[in-house]
Amino acid sequence: MGLVQAFINQIGREAARDVYRSSSKKLKTLVNNSTEAFTNQGILNEIKNFELHSSEDSTLLKLSNLIEKAENSEVDNFDWEEIFLELDNKIEFCKEALGNSHMADLEVLDKKNEVNFLKKKNQHVSVIKEMIKQAKKADNTAERPMGWFVFLTALLGLTPIYFRQSTARIVLYLFTIGIVAVCFFYGYMFLSYPTQFIANSKMGIQESLRAARSLGISLLVLGSIFYALITVSSFKHIRRKRAEFGAKEDYLLLLEQYLSAYQ
Repeated sequence: MGLVQAFINQIGREAARDVYRSSSKKLKTLVNNSTEAFTNQGILNEIKNFELHSSEDSTLLKLSNLIEKAENSEVDNFDWEEIFLELDNKIEFCKEALGNSHMADLEVLDKKNEVNFLKKKNQHVSVIKEMIKQAKKADNTAERPMGWFVFLTALLGLTPIYFRQSTARIVLYLFTIGIVAVCFFYGYMFLSYPTQFIANSKMGIQESLRAARSLGISLLVLGSIFYALITVSSFKHIRRKRAEFGAKEDYLLLLEQYLSAYQ
């Protein structure tokens, strides 16, 4: 059994391998431009389709060429290990199928595949560590939407300021809050002190009072609509931000779990 298979058994075929599989599949959906296309797919297909040739020498030559190609494979994806696992299986297959006269050559190829695997493993670990470093750097805790304060900013219409959004959005929210304040103030005044606003009215007292109350209710409704719009918009933005930070945390956790399979 080659080093690749032994390594997989060492890290725990049922445990770490499951972590590797599940984490790599989830990571593929999160990492941009690194796993959209499997850059080693051509090499992997060649290895999977490898068969014994008409002569033992040509079989060894083909196997040697595949090992050379694997040596130049990429490690910035989450399928790189499949290449060496397949090569390991093909080498074991040739050891059983070819005569003893080629056993020494196969041992040399097996050793070379082991060396290549360890080299690529270390390179891949470095890639994952760098991804973890960048993920931690991108996880800006200063902008994390947590606690009661963020909800208070939503109720006060200050969410754009809290999240440092564009100046235009901040001005729009502050202007809307100003309209809401005016509507609520005069709506309350028209309902609570209608006589102060009907002194110069040419209508009858009762008609003037009804008009004042109607205007007060209209102002309160209008203010409530504007307030509801900016509040709902603020809560949606907070929810979206929480989801973004949650995705960052999940991504970082997956990377760390994935890396743990190699340590």
